[in-house]
Amino acid sequence: MKMKNLARVLSVSLTLAAVLVPAARTQTVLNPAEDGRAADAGYQRHLAEVARKYGAEGWLAGDRVAGLPLAELTFPGFEGESVYDLQSCLERRFEGIEGLPSFHVEAEVGASAKRSHAVLLEWLAGLSSLAAAPAAGDLGIAVGDQGYVGLSGGGPEAISWIAFVRGNVAVRVTAAEPGRTPQPDLPAIAAEIDRRIRAQETLAPDAVLPRPVIARFQAAASRCAAGEVLPLELQLLDAAGAPASYDWVVGGTGQGYVERRDDGFRLFTTGPGRIRLTVSVTGRLGARSDASSLEIEVEDD
Repeated sequence: MKMKNLARVLSVSLTLAAVLVPAARTQTVLNPAEDGRAADAGYQRHLAEVARKYGAEGWLAGDRVAGLPLAELTFPGFEGESVYDLQSCLERRFEGIEGLPSFHVEAEVGASAKRSHAVLLEWLAGLSSLAAAPAAGDLGIAVGDQGYVGLSGGGPEAISWIAFVRGNVAVRVTAAEPGRTPQPDLPAIAAEIDRRIRAQETLAPDAVLPRPVIARFQAAASRCAAGEVLPLELQLLDAAGAPASYDWVVGGTGQGYVERRDDGFRLFTTGPGRIRLTVSVTGRLGARSDASSLEIEVEDD
């Protein structure tokens, strides 16, 4: 099987393609505390059983690193799409060219190895098979402090996914079409991602994870008529460079969406009510800022 470092203020200049965010959206949440499952006794029992099955108490807690530059990863034969924010983790799809099938990468940069272990455990708990997934090392795939492999059923080398942790970073690489021939070389892809993680700065035990800080967030007005477009000002303090992604949530009784234009973010209001607009920013190396919110009263036009 083939294996193949202060901070500066960034007034966000928005030169990328437009990103539309509807008023209502579905989020994928990896942390059960964020979607109510932490209070579900049955789910907690299931997590405990999965932890015992995989010997999670014995997983190695490797050194923390600054993160993973997911938006900068490249792989021969594939075109990487934009990074998509899935609330708790990031996802990026890589489209195959010249007949190669696609794959996608999910990654979360946590504050500690304990957090990355929790993410890996969540992924394993979501498997439908009662049998434990084989450890990556048992299949000769040397990635992470701890890793597991999902086989697609098409032979010992037909891999559907590889999930692993390296320090405070959790990664899952998944084939878009498991079982199709030829398959993307997931072991080599996972190994390259692991190499990029290990190449990042190692953090001292008491060091703060480098992540964006929202220094200023405001709208051009706090009241408007439905149909008006409000410019948004977002100023960041970021120790690691330009952000990888933005996550916008349009909540409350008002309606609208956020769009990214060449000269900045804009809030397009579409219905009356009070909008609570919330943004969080994920940095170049994958760590997320605290969320910041503002409220806008949208009147009926």
